[in-house]
Amino acid sequence: MEGVRATLDAQVAAWNAGDLKGYLEHVHPDVQYVTSRGPLRGLASLADHYRQDGAPYGSLSVEPVDVHLAGDVATVVLRFQLDGDGLRAGWALVTFVWEGGRWLLFRDATLRGA
Repeated sequence: MEGVRATLDAQVAAWNAGDLKGYLEHVHPDVQYVTSRGPLRGLASLADHYRQDGAPYGSLSVEPVDVHLAGDVATVVLRFQLDGDGLRAGWALVTFVWEGGRWLLFRDATLRGA
């Protein structure tokens, strides 16, 4: 579980440094990300989504509430807060997979305003 937490910490650090490329280095090429406009699939689609949204922006913090590890898959329930152009906060259910010697974000379903 420490490796999953380290990956989350690295993503948060990259986001807070304004480093979208660094953030995406921890994302699986076949990522599926659920947005309010519907699901996105693939790293290129996610990168385009973030660029169109002006990301990275603000100060991101995450608090893992529950981590379930099953072999090469980790599922994390977390609370997040993003301070920037208005406060965004909520919950997310994210899945990481162990691939190539590291944990990569594979699925992300985020609920804002919770």
